Order: sequence, then structure tokens, then C-alpha cells
Amino acid sequence: MACLVMVFSCAPIKTRQGAVRIPEKKIRELSAQLDFQSRGVKSFITTGRMVISNTTQRIPATFLCVATREPFRLKAEVIHTWGFPLVNILVNGEHVTIDDLYHKRRYHGQLGIHGAIARKLPPLDKTLLWSIMRAYPEVLDRERLSWSHTQQTFIVTNGGDTEQLIPVDSEGAFPSTVIYPHLGLKLRFSGLKSNHGFIYASHVDVSYPEKESEMQITIKEIIFNKEIDPGLFN
Repeated sequence: MACLVMVFSCAPIKTRQGAVRIPEKKIRELSAQLDFQSRGVKSFITTGRMVISNTTQRIPATFLCVATREPFRLKAEVIHTWGFPLVNILVNGEHVTIDDLYHKRRYHGQLGIHGAIARKLPPLDKTLLWSIMRAYPEVLDRERLSWSHTQQTFIVTNGGDTEQLIPVDSEGAFPSTVIYPHLGLKLRFSGLKSNHGFIYASHVDVSYPEKESEMQITIKEIIFNKEIDPGLFN
């Protein structure tokens, strides 16, 4: 569990203004792309490799993740490349169970960007988990999504607070980053691929610059909209 706690820790992140000013037509196209990629994917199965690192350790692992949107369920198994299990994560609705198999500990909690798990672990939001494992930006709340001309960035606000930022790449062609200011968490997507019209990144980086910790994910395979047995989430 130490490896996940290391990545899911708080540190503020500042946004950077885009390199180009994006035309209104392109903004509408990007917004529609975010909407289509979100609404079109009802489930996914992802496999790949990850490396979790900070200034003192580097943990290489493989993973398998299965998820459905309605109802929201997600199961991830992380195994060290040496072969021993590290962590199992199970999300069923709003309830989260994390099994630290290495230290033989179990944590319970609720999803939510402002909550915490077992009073020890930082918050986990379903859009955060979905974005990482589906390998494409997921909007926190479509109803509160707007475009900031000043920052050249999609932004989700709540009562004046910024909860999510989705900048696009330097060419203004792809929403390449997701930032959660409350968590100090930054996701970067690169190496775009397409599977039956659904875009995903072959590489996902999750980082906390001020904590000098990072998780690098390489997607081996991702299958969209396959019927998934609900029993897998028991």
C-alpha cells in the first residue's frame, strides 16, 4: 500500500497557459470529443505495466483492471514484476476496499474528491480512477464544464473553487492532461491510439511534482464495451 499512498498524496499544482489560442469551433469539437469518448464507453478491460517511484524507491509492476460505468464498479489487481501480489482495489458503487496484500492490511472508504479512506489515505474519485485506467480524460461533471479563455483550458468549478482542469496539447488537438487542484494530482496522456473509434493513450503518467513521486503506466491492451460478469466484483 505504501506505493499507492506515495502517489495519492497532496501537493499544489499550477496550470500553464496553452501555447496557442484555440478557435471557438475547435473548442466545441474538443468538448464534443470528451463527451463522445465518455458516453460511448460503458465498460473496459485494461492490462499493462506500471512503475511507481519517488526519491527512495522504484516499484515495477503489472496490472489488470476491469470496470463498468453503470453501475460504477472497478476492480484492479497489481502484481510486482517479481511475481508477488501487491494491491487489490475494488470499487462497488461508492464503496472502496483496498487490500494491501504485501503488508496484509485492508482499508475501507467512500469515493469522493473531498473525502478520505480509513482516515489515512487521500481521496479517490471515480473520474480519477476511470481516467487513469481507461487511459483518457474523464470530466468530473459535464454540467459544470466550461472553457477558460485566459488559461486556454477546460475547467470544472464548484462554488467558485476549481475542482478539475483539462488542458489540451500544444497543438490544441487533444485534451492531454487532467489536473485535480484539491489533490495536487496531474495526469498526462500520450501515445494516442484508437480502438473501434474510442481513443486511448498508450502511456499515462500520474505525478506529484512537489512530492517528487510518479506513477508511469504503459497500456498493453484495452478492450471496450465487453459484457462483464458482475460476479467479478464480489
